[in-house]
Amino acid sequence: MVSAEEAMSVTLTDILRREIPAWRERAMRAEPMSGGMTNRNFRVWVDDHPYFVRWGSEQAEILGIDRENEYRANLIAATLQVAPAVETYLAGRRIFVIQHVAGRALEPADLATDDGVVQVARMLRRIHQAGRVARKFSVFEVVRSYVEFLRRSRTVPAAVASALRTADRMEAVVRDRLDCLCHNDLLAANFLRSPDQRLWLVDWEYAGMGMGLFDLANFSANQELSARLEERLIAAYYGELHGGRLAGLRLLRVMSDLREALWGYVQTQISSIAFDFEAYGERFLTRVASAMSSAQFAADWETARRDPGGDSGLLAEDHVNQRTGDGPE
Repeated sequence: MVSAEEAMSVTLTDILRREIPAWRERAMRAEPMSGGMTNRNFRVWVDDHPYFVRWGSEQAEILGIDRENEYRANLIAATLQVAPAVETYLAGRRIFVIQHVAGRALEPADLATDDGVVQVARMLRRIHQAGRVARKFSVFEVVRSYVEFLRRSRTVPAAVASALRTADRMEAVVRDRLDCLCHNDLLAANFLRSPDQRLWLVDWEYAGMGMGLFDLANFSANQELSARLEERLIAAYYGELHGGRLAGLRLLRVMSDLREALWGYVQTQISSIAFDFEAYGERFLTRVASAMSSAQFAADWETARRDPGGDSGLLAEDHVNQRTGDGPE
C-alpha cells in the first residue's frame, strides 16, 4: 500500500515534469524531508543533481504568508549569498525549487554562543540594508489579525485578552518602523551550517519590511538567549551597547512569544499536521504571562520609554507621554 508521503512525492514529480520543460525527459525522484509546519519539504533528484523543493499549503495564507513576497525576499537574500537561490518558482502551485545546500539545520544551542550571536548580528545587518519587498510586517498587526481569526473560530484563552491590552500599549513605546527587510522567523532550524562553516538562512515566508530590532528580539526569543548574550547581540549589531535598544529588544522578545502562542492556536484550526499545536500555544502564552508580570518587564518598559536610543526604533519620551500611560498595566 502506498503511503500518503509516497503518493505526494509521485504527484510532485508529475507536476515538476509538466511545468519545467527542461526536466521532462530526465530521471527524477522525490524524497520527503522532515520539518515544515506550513509546507511540505522534499529533496528532489534530477538525474544525479539534488534540489530542495518546498510545496506550500494554501491554508498558510491565513497566517499572513504571501508566497510571491517570500519569493521576492528570497531573491534579495540570495544576492547577498546568505540564502540559497530559488531555481524555479511555480506561483500557481506554491512550489519553490531551491538550490540544494549541503549542511545541517542548527539547534538553539548552536547559536546561543558569543560567536553565534555575533555572526547572526552581522548577517542581519546585511539583510536589513539589502532591499525592499512590497509586504509590510508588524508584529503588532500580526498579533491582532491572529486574535481576530481566533475569535471567529474558537474560544480565545482569557490570558490572551490581557496580553493584547499590554501589547497595544507597548506599540506606543516601541515604534513599529517598517523600514528594512526582515526575516521575522529566526528559529534555529531556519539556519543551516555548511561543511565549510558558512551560515545560511532559509524559509523566507514571513519576510517583510519590518523593524530590525524585532528580528533581533525574535532571534533572542527563539534561542532563549541569556541577558549577557542579548547584550552581546545588541553591541554586535549596533556597534555599541545601548540601554534603550536592549530594553526595546526585551519588550519585543515578549511580543515574539505572544505571536508564537497565537500562531499555535491558529494552527489548531487550520493545520492537518499531527502536532500538538494547542500545547505549543499554551507553552508560549505561559511565557508571555510570566514575562509581562515580572519586575524586569516593568523596568525595560520604563527604560525604553525614557531612553529610546537613536535609530533603535523607539519613540522619544515626549511622544510616548502623549500616547500612553505610565506603564504596561
